[in-house]
Amino acid sequence: MKVLLATDLSEAGLRAVEGLCACKPSDFGRVTLLHVIDLDLYTAGGSIPGIAEWANAELEKVAADLRERGFEVDVRVETGLAVDTIKSVAEEIGADLIVVTNLGKGAVAGRLLGSTAEQLAPATGLPVLVERVGRSGEQWCRLGRGSPFQRIVLGVDLEGDADALITRTAGLPGVESLRIVHVAADEAARIAAQRQLSEILRSVQVGATATAVSYVGRATDKLLADATQSEATAIAVASCQHGLLHRGVLGSVARDVALRADRAVLLLPPA
Repeated sequence: MKVLLATDLSEAGLRAVEGLCACKPSDFGRVTLLHVIDLDLYTAGGSIPGIAEWANAELEKVAADLRERGFEVDVRVETGLAVDTIKSVAEEIGADLIVVTNLGKGAVAGRLLGSTAEQLAPATGLPVLVERVGRSGEQWCRLGRGSPFQRIVLGVDLEGDADALITRTAGLPGVESLRIVHVAADEAARIAAQRQLSEILRSVQVGATATAVSYVGRATDKLLADATQSEATAIAVASCQHGLLHRGVLGSVARDVALRADRAVLLLPPA
């Protein structure tokens, strides 16, 4: 698996590296560290060469640490619009996964919280791992411990291609358990969904331990609560155009989860 980690080089933005460090280097074919210099009033004119030189030096420091841990690492500094540039680099290197954090000082993690990450999944067709960060005293810390792929709670909409989402999520590196969660509109729909989920699990090839459950309630609340109860290391949701889990429009549940989760969030492109 080839990983593209996009960072704005802020303290918060660099916390995403910790999630990779918790994984086995053998799970990844190559890691590319990318900093995008977004053309705006703060990076206009003659300041760009200086920013690029600084960014390359900072990325090389991070790369050196990863290489010592056994990862194969490349470094890239590019200029342009964040989403377009990340997409272009991802296509060029054949990335299988994009990694960002939910907060940062620049365009990579989103001036509007998580907005860039939200756009990346449907724009690139790749899963986007959003490492959640928060403050601990004066420092930014990664929320969650260990590999983000170890125990995943996956929210599914049974009106979509749930089979493909389950298979794709189960194929991520180091997945030990996968819990599929569906939120129904009422009790009758919940019972029907539970039967359908059981049938899906019997039909798909999932190497990890897999369980499925259906709830009635508010989708985001149920997903977050289940993740806490099951001690999930990440919550996976689809960034689909027709809403998720029978709620909202334009991936509103995915957005709510990315904003409110206290652990890593995996935004999946539409199957």
